[in-house]
Amino acid sequence: MRMMIVEDEDNIREGLVSLLDWQEEGFDPPVLFGGAIEALEYLETEKVDVILTDIYMPVLNGLEFIKMIRTENLTCDIIILTGHDRFEFAQEAVELGVKRYLLKPVSPDKLRSVLSDIRRDIAERMKLMDWIAIAEKQLEENLPVLRNQFWNDLLAERFAEKEQMELRAEKASVYLPKSEVTCVAIRYFNQNSSLTEEVALRQIVDEILGDAVVYLMPYDGTELVIMEGRLYQFKLEILKESIAQNLGLEVCFGVSKTGAELLMAGRLAREAVEAAKSIRDIHEMYYLYFADIAPKRAGEPEYPYADEKQILDMLKFHDTLNERLLQTFFQKVMPPRYPVEESKVMLLQLLVAMNRTANDMGVDVLEEFKNTESCIRNFDGPEQSFQDMAGRIIQKKRSSTRRYVEVIAGQVEEIVEREYSNPELSVSYLADRLALTSNYLSRIFRSLTGETCIEYITKVRMNAAKEMLEHTDKKSYVIAGEAGYKNANYFSAMFKKYTGLSPKEYRERSKA
Repeated sequence: MRMMIVEDEDNIREGLVSLLDWQEEGFDPPVLFGGAIEALEYLETEKVDVILTDIYMPVLNGLEFIKMIRTENLTCDIIILTGHDRFEFAQEAVELGVKRYLLKPVSPDKLRSVLSDIRRDIAERMKLMDWIAIAEKQLEENLPVLRNQFWNDLLAERFAEKEQMELRAEKASVYLPKSEVTCVAIRYFNQNSSLTEEVALRQIVDEILGDAVVYLMPYDGTELVIMEGRLYQFKLEILKESIAQNLGLEVCFGVSKTGAELLMAGRLAREAVEAAKSIRDIHEMYYLYFADIAPKRAGEPEYPYADEKQILDMLKFHDTLNERLLQTFFQKVMPPRYPVEESKVMLLQLLVAMNRTANDMGVDVLEEFKNTESCIRNFDGPEQSFQDMAGRIIQKKRSSTRRYVEVIAGQVEEIVEREYSNPELSVSYLADRLALTSNYLSRIFRSLTGETCIEYITKVRMNAAKEMLEHTDKKSYVIAGEAGYKNANYFSAMFKKYTGLSPKEYRERSKA
């Protein structure tokens, strides 16, 4: 176990080190610090099990040091060592979770007894953690059975309502997708597969589709993939080639329509299987969307869903306009293949799909949408309007990412400039205000400005403090509070670390 001693008097600090045979007591040689600021900096990157600290120390006293440790949620055991037997100190120490309070001078036997108690407490905590780990392991061993039963019941449509499904999912630790759902049936084409190949195929699917995969299972003679979101053609191409190269298997894919909620999975699974089994020649067609075969049954025009998906993929995933994809679509829906009115309906369907894709990406193409809709209604050169709209979506998408980061960074700077005097101002505070995670906010702010959020907050506070020191007669402790620091001593230490001068020295130099 690792121990830290924080004591500003050199002779006492060294005396404590020589007081015991630390290895015999189960500890590494203690790490020593003469002040709390240096100890806090060490704890930012290193972990210790026990801290022995004095109360009376310059800049930052022992109780303030402990408060900062608890603020950072460090769980180490703490021993207070002081020459003052004052009740209020002991009371505040207990409130901070300190169980051991020793008076100077401390005897080897007393210190040895306290360390023995601490070792016993740590051992009890570790034992409790072991029991929890055993219980979690037993639960984990039963989860696969519970999960498989959940998905079988879902596909058999045995859940009467959403709440019943959610309750069962919680018991089986099943992730429920929060957005639309698609089912994909993978059928082995004119050949059998071994159990090893089936397992390997599932691993390939899981690797390529990644987080979109909700569950994989055998279903009606296929390997069924329940996934979050939509499945686009380029992913199917990657899956087909990877399965062929790694397993030597020829497969085809049936893709369901996209459902708004998971309760629709039973119907979606049947659609996917039907689409997969509708493929007769894998060399002509290795995938089929159920949406592509549904209109044929109703005697409707054959809307080219696969081409639409390629166009939407281009808008989402590419930075250049591929006009050929649009031209191929137009060849399949324009006269003389269909009457004008039927062509208008299919063009409007593509227009709505493109506009929805743009909205999903946060791209505003309202004017382009209106122009294209007018061209379709009048049947006056809609092809060029579609190309202009697609080009505009791609152009705006390229600049939107940079603009988003700039907006967020600007909001951070505005909040900090306005609220730097708030002692609660931190990365977590900013992240909550902007509805982002702390890590993501820090990463995008640094990518644009070259400095972390903490560095920026400190810079603004220090600049404000310098301004007050130069142009006002306010006391140092008043300036500390107005600059966002609860503790005047900590402010002074930070100011000197930042500027190389104490507040008093800085004020005197600025007036010289």
